[in-house]
Amino acid sequence: MIFIFYYPESRGVVFFDIDYTLSNMPECDRETIIQHCIDKGYDVGIITASNRPIHYLVNCDGTANKELSPWLSNTLAKYLHDTNFRTYNTMSLTTGVELPFPNFEYDHRMYGLKKGWQMKVSIDKFRYNKSKCYMFDDQKIVLDSANDICDGVNYIHIDNNNPFRQLNISLIKRLIK
Repeated sequence: MIFIFYYPESRGVVFFDIDYTLSNMPECDRETIIQHCIDKGYDVGIITASNRPIHYLVNCDGTANKELSPWLSNTLAKYLHDTNFRTYNTMSLTTGVELPFPNFEYDHRMYGLKKGWQMKVSIDKFRYNKSKCYMFDDQKIVLDSANDICDGVNYIHIDNNNPFRQLNISLIKRLIK
């Protein structure tokens, strides 16, 4: 028997960086942000330049590993677990599986190029509508470099130390409708 998965092209995805994006955002908004995105029909996930293994974030039962990842939303942990980590991207995982990167030159743009490539792989694999794809990251060079690989998506620069650039529910509600 062959199963064909249908992913409507009107779907979108919201990817978050970890360090200095999710890790230091206003704690009161963590669960609300993820739930808002899901309620609006978006997939949610992570694109990080770190190499955190799955068990570092999520326990076997789908709960957040708060000991190693105190910043992780319980809702995001459950979502990643329940979707077999298809929206989890690290320096060794793309769409939740090991997938070799193209050979990017090792320079200041490398992490952004890798994240852009992971965004493109996700869009192609799950047929996301590019205009409904978001990446939140604290490094402008990463966002600019990602855009060189995967244009047409929404790259949002976050600075949780600046009240006008914080990742918070107010920003998410303005963007994710």
